[in-house]
Amino acid sequence: MSLEFEFVKVTNEKVLEFINQANHRILFVKPAFYKWEIETIINTKKMKNISLCEVYCEKGDEAIRFGFGDRDALDLIINNQNAITVQLVDSIRMSILIVDNNCLIYSPRIAQLDNGEKPSDFPNGFFGDKNVVEMIITRFPTYSLFSPEIDNKKIESISNPFDAVKKIINLHQDGVSQELKYAIEKLEENPPIDPSNLRKVNIYRNNYKILKRQLFGIKVKNKKINLKPFYSHLTTNKERLLSSWNIFTNDDIRSFQDMTFFEKELQALDKELLLDIGRFGLLIEASKKDDYDSRVNTMKLEFLNFLKGDINLGENRFMAYKKNQDKNAKSLSQVLEDSRTDLIEYLLTLAYAEKSFESKIFSEDRLLKREFENGDINKEEVYEKFIKNFVDNKLKFPNKDELLERIDIKNDFYDISDELLNNNEDFQFFIKKYDLDNLRKYNKGYEQMDMGL
Repeated sequence: MSLEFEFVKVTNEKVLEFINQANHRILFVKPAFYKWEIETIINTKKMKNISLCEVYCEKGDEAIRFGFGDRDALDLIINNQNAITVQLVDSIRMSILIVDNNCLIYSPRIAQLDNGEKPSDFPNGFFGDKNVVEMIITRFPTYSLFSPEIDNKKIESISNPFDAVKKIINLHQDGVSQELKYAIEKLEENPPIDPSNLRKVNIYRNNYKILKRQLFGIKVKNKKINLKPFYSHLTTNKERLLSSWNIFTNDDIRSFQDMTFFEKELQALDKELLLDIGRFGLLIEASKKDDYDSRVNTMKLEFLNFLKGDINLGENRFMAYKKNQDKNAKSLSQVLEDSRTDLIEYLLTLAYAEKSFESKIFSEDRLLKREFENGDINKEEVYEKFIKNFVDNKLKFPNKDELLERIDIKNDFYDISDELLNNNEDFQFFIKKYDLDNLRKYNKGYEQMDMGL
């Protein structure tokens, strides 16, 4: 007796097609079944009035836990035992599917391992003819049930729905050795885990992140300098004197437009990539987070170069704002220099009004005293040098570079919490507003259980 079989590639779709061709009998052996497999058998039996339908599966729940089948299939089998004969055995590790006078023998699919796997050109099963079927049937207790009912000569042949595999090509031995060494390295790095110690869990990845942003030194606010250290040199009534000096006046802030340039560019970028979610901050697609961060940093560097007056600005976007700037607007350098000049003049007025101020200067700064006595500088220059030095070193009047060093942007990205997503009505408002039904991507995963000691 000659045996005819062909190596094939087995897929769920082809198995379904094979079962649907049944006219006389179905025998299916597997560690466990999926719902779609049992549904297909039941539907085919009803449509074609097939009398012989039998399935073999493992005892217990381990086969389902390992991923060979699912719980829904068990429910179907239990509720349809009048249509399907069920046999339970131990440790099935192959799949045998007999449809009339043809059979398929293949490796059972494991759900958690096979999901997302690329199709293989290596065979995972073979398709056999009636001679192979007769040999298989004699090994099963149900042979006596099948044999009297079926006249093999009258059974029409079934077409083979499975794709033949390509010829297997041998790899070069050096390549084989390299691949084996790589496998050993991976196993040493991450040892295998017994599947019985794993449990299925639901995992998710946020498609969006909440952005909390802090701007430093961008918005110009009134900064004050304490003048009390200077007043220690005066003996006059200090109650009527200014206790502090405003570096920026209200007029300065209104006319100072440089800082607004950055805010306009940032708003344009926000409009392109972000969603405003009120008190919760800003929302951004996780896939765009790195791009947003990079573009903000590039924008900040361009802006700093612009404020510093870098002569090699090139394609600096802020130059376009400068060209259209109000003629009365002041730059950061102008504002600081004007304010510093006004402060020096104010303190000089107080110094000249103090009769003992000259002696205090000379007691504190011997170099000025020597220059004055040598005739290198006059009295007005002594006062001016002393006041300027005091403003810069004692009162710490800021210069442009110091203010530029404070300019920074800090972006913090946060996951969307379960509480916000499920229990916060205000947050739900924004989900509906922007029609966001894909805030998370859900998947199945496995975690190792703590088995204790």
